Amino acid sequence: MLRNCLFCLVSLNLFCFASLTAESFEGGEYALAGWSDNTGAKSWEFTTEDSSSGDYALTSSPEIAEGDIIVLEIEVTTNRIAFDFNPYFQPYDQAKFYIDGIYKGNLHFTSTGWRELEYNIDYQPHTFRWEVSRQGSYYPEENHFMLLDNIRFGYQLPGEGTKINPYLISSGDDFAYIYSEREHLSGNHFALAGDIDLTGFGHNSGEPEDETAEFYPLGYDSSCKFSGSFDGRGFKISSLTYHAEEYPFDRNKGIFGFIAEGGVVRNLHVSNFDIIGHYSLAGIAGTNEGAIYNCSVSGRIEASGQYGAAAAGIAADNSGTVRNCSADIEILSSYGAVGGIAAKNSGGKIQNCSAVNRITCSSGGVSGIAANLSSASGNGIISGCTANNIFLGSETKNGFYYGGICSTNNTGCSITGCLSTGSVYGNQYVGGITGKNKGEILCCESRADIFGGTYCGAAVGENDTNYDIAYCTASGDVLGWGEEIPANASGFCGLARDPIEQSFSCGFVSSAEGDSNYAFAYPWQSGLIIDCFYNYSTALAGERFANTSEEPSNAAYTLYSSTVTDSLKYINRGWNFDSMWEMGSDMPVLREDWPIFFADRNADMQTGMSDLDTFRQKWCASPTADNSWREGTDFNKDGDINNIDFAFMAKIW
Repeated sequence: MLRNCLFCLVSLNLFCFASLTAESFEGGEYALAGWSDNTGAKSWEFTTEDSSSGDYALTSSPEIAEGDIIVLEIEVTTNRIAFDFNPYFQPYDQAKFYIDGIYKGNLHFTSTGWRELEYNIDYQPHTFRWEVSRQGSYYPEENHFMLLDNIRFGYQLPGEGTKINPYLISSGDDFAYIYSEREHLSGNHFALAGDIDLTGFGHNSGEPEDETAEFYPLGYDSSCKFSGSFDGRGFKISSLTYHAEEYPFDRNKGIFGFIAEGGVVRNLHVSNFDIIGHYSLAGIAGTNEGAIYNCSVSGRIEASGQYGAAAAGIAADNSGTVRNCSADIEILSSYGAVGGIAAKNSGGKIQNCSAVNRITCSSGGVSGIAANLSSASGNGIISGCTANNIFLGSETKNGFYYGGICSTNNTGCSITGCLSTGSVYGNQYVGGITGKNKGEILCCESRADIFGGTYCGAAVGENDTNYDIAYCTASGDVLGWGEEIPANASGFCGLARDPIEQSFSCGFVSSAEGDSNYAFAYPWQSGLIIDCFYNYSTALAGERFANTSEEPSNAAYTLYSSTVTDSLKYINRGWNFDSMWEMGSDMPVLREDWPIFFADRNADMQTGMSDLDTFRQKWCASPTADNSWREGTDFNKDGDINNIDFAFMAKIW
């Protein structure tokens, strides 16, 4: 029967996102606020005889009597405890450790020496208990006590933060901890341990009494961008609600704020998010300068910023790489730019991505993939992307530059191998692929229906001077609602200021101004529509510029439903049905392996050693400010020279 039960009860509540907090008993006192010792004499004492760190340690009383139990108990809100201990025991003495009343292990050793124990547990209040007892009357003159030192409480992520052993994230609290240690952790490597439900985390600036726990994106601000790696491992982060109207909470929000050059995010799925703010809002990252691979998002964003990148599914402001990502997104924005994947793509690459969009914006700069494609920091590229625009644009007939893929394709940029479907609404410069083109558009298809004011086309609103469009098709219908200004509604391009080559349209075209319908395009001057065709039977447009002569100067060649599938009509105008085109059921379509056309540089349907040597030189070359480093060898036009291009070369070798 126990004769004495001596307790040292300590209640300690740590700020859960502080650095790992240690109690080392230095100076012969408790360093952490909240310690209390109500046990009286002969319980636990400070000692300088031995310690694992510093000068002091805590010892159970060496004068413990037979049958006595000395208990040290600490209540802490934490997800980790670690401590050092040194036993001075005899064979029948006992030292036990408990967490929340559950026995964790015997600390009894008959050999002395400092040892360490560590336990990672769920973040919540825990009671930690050490019991030291002397059992039996053996060795009465020997030692019967234990030393404790360097007791550590605090927030510690599992893992080491390396590529091989990344820190594991399993809750919203983990994001807050990383934020608190952002200066030290932003360059580390992380992975999800499982799905995370962020219900109860976020920001509600309009509801001061709301008890939502603050959510802290990784790479919270531009002073501490995320430069490490994050592997979602296919897991999902769901139900983030972030409503912010005040600076700085109103911008650069997503699961990440800023991803720095060199930072990588992959294999992450974000669902059911609801974000309200001003600038640079997205499901994955507000700003991406690094790389985002194999990610998907679904959710809703409401943006009201007047300048810069407003909102997007994956990365609002992108100057890095976004590849193999998808978005199912609803966006309501007062101002542009807005995009299904990126809002602003400044010299970045968006490759093999898809978006299902419900986007409403009355001011313009709206797109299914990326709104503003620019070469501010390199050659902006969109390649191999698909946009299904359930609704994209403005129902109020306002705004400029609406595009099913890109609102404005600027100088030095390219859109290649993309598909647009659904509906695009806008006032001026509205197109199924882009609203305004100042770059290069190759091998794209638009099936989107267009509803626009001035300069609206099933493929392009306006093709500006000195920029080319080639090998594209448009099959969507076009309704021009121009009133004071003629609509210039066209089956392919609303206004062609520069050549359009080897392209096709077949959609129905109509407008309020009957004399401003164009079956294919309105050319700014002669000689701009080169070897193009349209199906007059389905266009049913005004006959202006419809021309059936052998050498039309201003118009596309006219075909009818009875002749539109006659491949000889196209072959006679230089169309390549060996490696670029094939005939569909009612129109010519691009072959799936169309990049072979660009790999066969001399059009002889074979590749020789000289081609391979050129490819080798380009592969090893460093990127340049212009496109010259990849000219002639980037066969699928995605901005990279890699194994994909080599495979196309090998296919026709």
